[in-house]
Amino acid sequence: MSLEIAGQLTAIGTFLIATGGYFYYRWEFRNKRIKLEKYLKEARNKASDDERGKEGQHTFFHLMKEVSLTEAEILQASFKSNHIERFNIVDKNSKRAIGLLFGYQD
Repeated sequence: MSLEIAGQLTAIGTFLIATGGYFYYRWEFRNKRIKLEKYLKEARNKASDDERGKEGQHTFFHLMKEVSLTEAEILQASFKSNHIERFNIVDKNSKRAIGLLFGYQD
């Protein structure tokens, strides 16, 4: 086998591996987004959350604990999803946003 053919085969192999990695990344992110949407939908439908007035909305820390996603993954999933809504937690004195809540919307 000549060096030229080996180089071309290596280039094709690199392309195939990179394409496979990209699709694996997208599939994995989709699964994380669906997992987060499912958790928030179930939390919204629970009576205990409604009694406390939370309406199924949760903070980063709660979602990190329950869904096992990082803060960046939760935020990225919320922007990619049509069902995850973000709400500001506003300080009453300074009128500034001090946090985010995430909730499910149909």
